[in-house]
Amino acid sequence: MYLGKKIKGFDRKTHKMVGLFPFTTVMHKKLTALGYYTVTSRRSTILTTRGDTAKGHQFRYSSIEGIPESTNRVFSLRKNSSSKVLREGFVFKNVLASYVHLHFGSNSTLARRFVASCRKSSRKG
Repeated sequence: MYLGKKIKGFDRKTHKMVGLFPFTTVMHKKLTALGYYTVTSRRSTILTTRGDTAKGHQFRYSSIEGIPESTNRVFSLRKNSSSKVLREGFVFKNVLASYVHLHFGSNSTLARRFVASCRKSSRKG
């Protein structure tokens, strides 16, 4: 949320954010997403390689708007009780942003990839 362009608060006032990702987060008074998902990586990230799957969940009172159609989304999400597939997850350099809270126990390679990414990054510094 913080890394998007703006946040529209509960009072409907808009507040400027970092602007790293091309979207506005809108706060809602009611729950907008709740549930468990199967997450499939559409490309390699600091946690995943293309094709990796893991379990995750969402619990949120916000949504994102204004994402250009050309924006690459790195995850395909399928709610465990549905066949509908959502595209989500955003990457910029070594930043991975997503509403999904990935469960590292569902795929042990996630933690190993994260540690490897940290090591690789620390050697560049």
